[in-house]
Amino acid sequence: MANSISIEIDCEMYNQAKEKVDDIQVFIEEQLTLLINDDFSDEYEVLSELNEKFEEIRELEDKLVSLREKRNEKIDDTLLFEDAMTTIMRIHENLGMIGKNQIKQIAKYNHLPYVSLLKFVQREGLVVVNYTGVSKK
Repeated sequence: MANSISIEIDCEMYNQAKEKVDDIQVFIEEQLTLLINDDFSDEYEVLSELNEKFEEIRELEDKLVSLREKRNEKIDDTLLFEDAMTTIMRIHENLGMIGKNQIKQIAKYNHLPYVSLLKFVQREGLVVVNYTGVSKK
């Protein structure tokens, strides 16, 4: 046997290892030989790639959750503003536009926040002007 050294190992750890391995010295020497010969380098590379892919997957999952939340908010807005939008669409179809004053009245009547309803109408692509008077026929 070549020159040897001694190392300190926690007694409890040594006893637990002794239950699983017959000759601890041989086991440690085998593990050190594997480490020295770098037999695990390919395995480490694959594990590293896997970790990167898992991180990408987590990022994509977060993005998916965010997109679903935004979609659900839009669906919630659509349901929340459904009654008000019926009236707004009718006015918009008749006049080709809707006034902010009319949106404010519709929001008040339907107990909705004016700014939220206004933003929703604008997102829907309707023509919004500052004021529209009631036509007198």
